[in-house]
Formats: sequence, structure tokens, C-alpha cells
Amino acid sequence: MLSLFKRKKKLSKKEIDSILPVIKDFNSVAKHLIGVLNTKVTQKEQQVNVMISKIGLPTQEEHSVRVMNVDMSKSFLNDMKKKSKQSGSSEWDEGFSQKKGFII
Repeated sequence: MLSLFKRKKKLSKKEIDSILPVIKDFNSVAKHLIGVLNTKVTQKEQQVNVMISKIGLPTQEEHSVRVMNVDMSKSFLNDMKKKSKQSGSSEWDEGFSQKKGFII
């Protein structure tokens, strides 16, 4: 029905009277749909607000990492190997001297 009026810029009185009830029905349906969508949006906003309020803020404590440089000379490596043999239990890794870098 609207395809008939698509190219016209001005409608006649008769055409307006035939279209007006359809437009009024459409507007009332659209008004109810917008109301339903608005309630859904407010419900989602409340859920998000509850989820955000339950998330705890991080504490303001200070955290630090101590970095220490160690000389990886042959004498250091030999001393570490001797300690592991003397104490019996050590975290010494035999392939440690072959590694180029590590993070503790």
C-alpha cells in the first residue's frame, strides 16, 4: 500500500484518510515495544551495577620486586656445584650454566 505513495511528495486527502488508521496502529504498537525495550534495558543496567559493585577494589598495598645481579663466572658456578654436593639437597640445575638467561 505504501509503495503506491513512495514517489509522491504530496498526498491527496483521500489517500491520507486511507493511510491514517494504519499509521495510528503502527505508532501505538511501536510505543508499547519501546516501553518493553526500556524495561529490559533498565533490568540489564541493574544487573551490571550489581556485578560491578561486587567486584572488590584492589588494595593499596605496596608491592615490589627485588632484582639482584649475579656474576655468572666459572668460579661462581663451581662454588654452587660444590654446595649442592656438600649439602645433599639443592636446587642446582646441571644445565644452568648453558642457559643464557632466566627469571626467578
